[in-house]
Amino acid sequence: MESQKPMAPKPSAAPATQVAAKIKKEEKISNIRGIKNAFIVILCCCAAAICIFLFLMGAPGNFEGGTTDGHPLNLAGTVYKGGFIVPILMTLLLTVIVLSIERWIALSSATAKATLPSLSLTSRLTSQPTTSTQPCSVAKRRKVL
Repeated sequence: MESQKPMAPKPSAAPATQVAAKIKKEEKISNIRGIKNAFIVILCCCAAAICIFLFLMGAPGNFEGGTTDGHPLNLAGTVYKGGFIVPILMTLLLTVIVLSIERWIALSSATAKATLPSLSLTSRLTSQPTTSTQPCSVAKRRKVL
């Protein structure tokens, strides 16, 4: 008797793979330019800071006698005498400057789909809790504001 029962169709995995492919495709397409991997930026800033520290601040012309063991003649030599913490601090400073410029470029290239007052109103309306179980209209919520 059980052999006569119709077999239920098995769910196919095709819709799930189509959705995953669509999500991946949407992730690849982005109009906002920006740095994809900030770790590379930090490494580049570290290399630049070390080069500035060793070759510019540690130049023989910045010290008496032409060696870094002498007394510093100017501010660059004095900063060089600060030690190993100087390139670390320079790395942090350069990273902040570079990533700030990157964020400014990315945000200036982004375009909004709505005006700022409408976005502000939308955020205010969605952040206020409703007192009843019935959803209230936008006109009623505007009176609350």
